[in-house]
Amino acid sequence: HPFVLDENMNMLDFGVILAEPGAPVGHWHRDSGDYIFPISFSTSDVAGHDLPPFAVAVITPLLNVTMKHGPTEFCMGSSNLAGLDSLFLEDIPVKDPALRELRDLFVECTDICCPAEAWRTPLLSFGDVLLFDYSLFHRGGHNDSPDLRALIYNTYSRPWYKDPNFSMMDKEVHATESPLASFSETMQEMMRNVRLAIPNKIKPEDPNVLATIKLDDLEKLKQFRQRNNDFEEDYDYEDDDTFWEFVMSNVDVDIEGLEVCIRFTETETDCHPFDRGMDLTIATEAGTEVRVVAPDGREIKKITTEADQEQVIISSLNTKW
Repeated sequence: HPFVLDENMNMLDFGVILAEPGAPVGHWHRDSGDYIFPISFSTSDVAGHDLPPFAVAVITPLLNVTMKHGPTEFCMGSSNLAGLDSLFLEDIPVKDPALRELRDLFVECTDICCPAEAWRTPLLSFGDVLLFDYSLFHRGGHNDSPDLRALIYNTYSRPWYKDPNFSMMDKEVHATESPLASFSETMQEMMRNVRLAIPNKIKPEDPNVLATIKLDDLEKLKQFRQRNNDFEEDYDYEDDDTFWEFVMSNVDVDIEGLEVCIRFTETETDCHPFDRGMDLTIATEAGTEVRVVAPDGREIKKITTEADQEQVIISSLNTKW
């Protein structure tokens, strides 16, 4: 809408985002990177929404998204922090009490996670449209379904903005030797900026690796993905004795006496309180069992940690309690 980006706005880019069955949760990130606001507050006293929005992302799912599909997760309010040096975040003056509370939550959570109170994940249906600010932290969830999670994305911006994410894209994808050469012209444009998420552990013979899609262009898309995915040998996490630090966050599971229990050995388990709204930092070896349990012994959630473990979110949307 011209009110958001000016009547002379440009469509920067469009394409598809594909997540294979088993694709892991992504990293928290903002699409704008550091192009506009690296540490702008310390250099010019300008940050967050001191300036109007310069770019907006639009996503549309090509299926009805459930929690099993790993919907896009958003960290609400994080765009206010663009340009603030996280090392000195607690020293930055903030007049708005709500933003001051948000700042304090991010200071406690560090820059690798989203505070539980700020986490949101809308469940979109086929054809729904969602818009979000380019400076908002977000990530794709773990695709625990047998379906290919497919989204169309468009990005719009003010005329002067250049997207650093795709400035180096090679235009030779349209050449005759490209795997895209057999696509329709529309699909070639759509696939020029495809983003793929594949499982950490993947085997070419796995029937879930490539979804069964009957439409002509999407059948060719299967071949394109086959030729471009790197099938790596399984990584044995049990041989990795490195400790990984990550955050577990309880968004809204309100059970008195809820705990997170880390099983270090057959006989050694360490448990910590895990109240609603809490962000808990955990350091474990890859392959460690971590359980969220109620006082009566009910298991609310169980995970096995991985190398470079990402933040784990516990909410009423992804647990049964």
